[in-house]
Amino acid sequence: MNELLPGIKFLQDRLTGAAGLTALVGQRIYSGMAPQKAAYPLVIHAYQSGGVTPALGADVGRLMADPRFLVKAVTQERDPLAAGRIANQIDEAIDGKSAAIVIDGITYNVQGCIMEQQIHFTEDVGDLRYQHFGGLYRLYISEQ
Repeated sequence: MNELLPGIKFLQDRLTGAAGLTALVGQRIYSGMAPQKAAYPLVIHAYQSGGVTPALGADVGRLMADPRFLVKAVTQERDPLAAGRIANQIDEAIDGKSAAIVIDGITYNVQGCIMEQQIHFTEDVGDLRYQHFGGLYRLYISEQ
């Protein structure tokens, strides 16, 4: 089992299903990276790091995985306010949430999604300024 796929699906489902968020970014919610010519604002979620809890003395592999994902709004704005508003909607959609995710007939339990750290940075590319605003979220996932 690989718990990254259910983590990605959980985030994509929760984010694209959040009316407050999609009111601000439409369906521009991407896993990994946005297309090169994507319109802004948008949301990106990407795996960063994580670990697993092995099942010692049992033939079940592992008990749980705890992948950490960066989930952020990206805007082409000089002011971070718009990106911050989108980040608030991201947090509303996923922080403290859980779900059962089915992939290839296997049910995974996302037992929780918790923000561990807030992020904000500004990036200048040529004449454009991008605001990145969001957080690092830890998911707790096990196979049912």
